[in-house]
Amino acid sequence: MTFARGLVDLIKSIHTNLNRSEGYWFPIAVISEPLGNYSNEPPEVILYRGCCIDEYNSKDYKQPWTSDLDTAKRFAFIYGDSDKNNRVVVKAKVKNTDIAWIVEITTEHEVVLLPEFSPIEDAIKLNYTQYCECKNQ
Repeated sequence: MTFARGLVDLIKSIHTNLNRSEGYWFPIAVISEPLGNYSNEPPEVILYRGCCIDEYNSKDYKQPWTSDLDTAKRFAFIYGDSDKNNRVVVKAKVKNTDIAWIVEITTEHEVVLLPEFSPIEDAIKLNYTQYCECKNQ
């Protein structure tokens, strides 16, 4: 094994996300300052995140967020293989000055927030039982 290949394997093992399927990994990047000027956005922005209930309870939110509720529902209840009953969609109101990047190259309406952001408001928008009830109507 070459040094370079060994280094790549080490990086993959460090950055493996336990919530991903076997063999999937991704590097972790922290964006510490805005990558664009988002002052044209409304002063307060509503965003959603599909996540585990523990993330909501701890308020230690990860990335990314989305401006699209349906996208958040997919990430909360369809993608991944974790216990769906522990998954929720969080709705948060944030300041436009907390936006680090609006990712315009995907269909997921992704928004990355600065590391030290603090929502103005946050609440559980939907849990798995409510999601199932909505689908059955």
